[in-house]
Amino acid sequence: MRKNQDNRTIGQKKDRRDEERPMTKNDSIKIPHSTPLHHSHTPILPHLLLALLILPSLLFAEAAHPLFTEAEALFQKKNYKDAGNKYEEFIKAVPKHEKVQVASTQVLTCRMRMREFAVGIEFAAKRIEADKGSIWEARSHKRYGNLLMGVPHWGTRRGGEFHRADRKQGEYVNSFRKDRKEAIQHLEAARTIYFQYLEDKKKLITLPADDRKDLLSESLNANFDLSGALLRRREHAQSWDWWDDFAERDEEIEDYEPGYGYRRRRVVGSTPPAGLRADKDGNPIFTPNPKAYAAKLPDDQRVRYLLKEIQAKDTSPAKEQKALSIYRQAMVARARFGPDRVKQWWQQGHRRFGALGQPIENDPNKPEKELWELKENEALTWVSGELRVFQLPPDENVAALLDTVAHEYSKTEVADDALYATGAFFQTRQQYPRAIEAYQELLGKHPNTSYANQAKSARKQIEANEIQIHQIGSQLTGEKAKLEISYRNAGRIRFTVQPIDLPAYLARITELNGKQVPPHPKQDINGLPKNLHQMTNPQNLSRFLLDQRYNRYLKLLSGEPTIWQAGVPNDGSMRPAKTIVETPVEKGGCYFVQAEVAGNLQPSRSFFVVSDLVILSKSVSKKKLYYLADATTGAPMGNTPFTIYESWTKGQRAGNRWTQILNVIKHDVKTNDAGLLEFTLPAVRGRSRQLH
Repeated sequence: MRKNQDNRTIGQKKDRRDEERPMTKNDSIKIPHSTPLHHSHTPILPHLLLALLILPSLLFAEAAHPLFTEAEALFQKKNYKDAGNKYEEFIKAVPKHEKVQVASTQVLTCRMRMREFAVGIEFAAKRIEADKGSIWEARSHKRYGNLLMGVPHWGTRRGGEFHRADRKQGEYVNSFRKDRKEAIQHLEAARTIYFQYLEDKKKLITLPADDRKDLLSESLNANFDLSGALLRRREHAQSWDWWDDFAERDEEIEDYEPGYGYRRRRVVGSTPPAGLRADKDGNPIFTPNPKAYAAKLPDDQRVRYLLKEIQAKDTSPAKEQKALSIYRQAMVARARFGPDRVKQWWQQGHRRFGALGQPIENDPNKPEKELWELKENEALTWVSGELRVFQLPPDENVAALLDTVAHEYSKTEVADDALYATGAFFQTRQQYPRAIEAYQELLGKHPNTSYANQAKSARKQIEANEIQIHQIGSQLTGEKAKLEISYRNAGRIRFTVQPIDLPAYLARITELNGKQVPPHPKQDINGLPKNLHQMTNPQNLSRFLLDQRYNRYLKLLSGEPTIWQAGVPNDGSMRPAKTIVETPVEKGGCYFVQAEVAGNLQPSRSFFVVSDLVILSKSVSKKKLYYLADATTGAPMGNTPFTIYESWTKGQRAGNRWTQILNVIKHDVKTNDAGLLEFTLPAVRGRSRQLH
């Protein structure tokens, strides 16, 4: 099972940014991805750095040098500082010894574990010059490039000197773009040297037999390293964020940018997505296949060439690198054309909004297809700022590329990765039957895969029966109350409705008067919310009473429950659906409602009110104006009594601590003949006064 750069298997649960990032090769050197939790501290895990620095082993029969033996003993004792110094002493004493390259790797490991990043980088740079003229020159270039991509990029600049991963007095700066640019140059140099050896038989024959045998595979691994550096255009951004400027040339950059450089400087790529560029006819422009590699090419074309080169030159019987290259190509296409590109638009309900914030009805720019209606070779994403559906060329067809890996290269280590990625791809497009097919094939062909639990969990989630009652407002008496529900994988729903004595509960508001506001996490005072707004706002009150940890609503139920079942449409797509269900409730009052579907242990609960009264309020100078009317006819409700609760908090000192005391006053009032009431606001009594 192949693992990615943070030492997890590709299907292992992790944050979404890592899940969508194109995958890399884990043979000799991994593509590191340093994502600190905070810019002032970048955790560098020893096992990650050790994997970063591993190079093809050159183990010979020559007896170990005493200095090397002593350094190894110090390293085993985790005395990394002295071990690193001893390894360097050994390298200087016998620079031609065959253990020198092993010692060089150990030096870098020690420096990284001691967080001596600048010392390690300087040593790696010197090894390039020391190895010049040998195959180790290419390996040292590759090692140095990967090291630059893996070390922390934040630091402090003081007196013109950059102190990496060190918060000193000075200017906080970021070196990622500088490090990336330099890393790419060294990885390109490594690639050039590798292919010089492969194309020159005279140079190739000078290498040891083992090196000659593995040199092609090693050179293709260098392509993976280089493509990974090219793909990582930002230090922490999600992979689909940087595709808008992916084909553009980098602007001239400073050596060290101010901290959080991208966000502060507002450079290209920090603006909302514009998507693919379009030609003069409005057709999307896809990445072309360049005829030769050149450093002046845009990043996307260089990545395309490197991956194609791997596919063309992998002549091994197993075709592991070719399969991995196709898989990487599919992941790159997914990042560019996958559903994540339209995530924000999806959350807005497929709607655009006008200048005043109102939704635009019948939006002419709305795509002609939903995500689940797309064909395998179609994508829905932005083209020149507009959401459009278009056909993908074969080189960008995610599903087809993954299918090639899963079936034409079914014996490779990446075959199960491809099947799992296929299921995840169709799942994010809400094409659930196709997703289940991929997960079932994965479990059937690769029962021992590390993705087994993830695939089973995903399939269980897709096939789960779900129900949700949406927030219900007040409904009119004399008509059967209606419920708006969302459901999935259900054909029949069981409902329970029961009256609740909500007026009696609200009358207890005065019990809060004089009570101390409890500290977090205590949420209530004798069953009443510590925030009075939770009692008077229907949505907040519903959330408070229905909290599954306490189920406070149970004490308020009264009368007999009414139980019935309703059939709902189920098209077998396993996608969520919405519908309106009519209840038998017509009489005014407050009601608790619960919806259940077979196979789901967690029902959905809510409250709703049936009433023929509407209350309008408006603030005027030092007064509050109330108007009560019939909800059906709009006629004023004259001489109608109702209650206003006034609440505020007041600080009270108890020793060295301040506490907040709740104050609640009840005002029994009545409208005039026109259904109006002018309520004069009392003098300000304390903080946060509210009328309910």
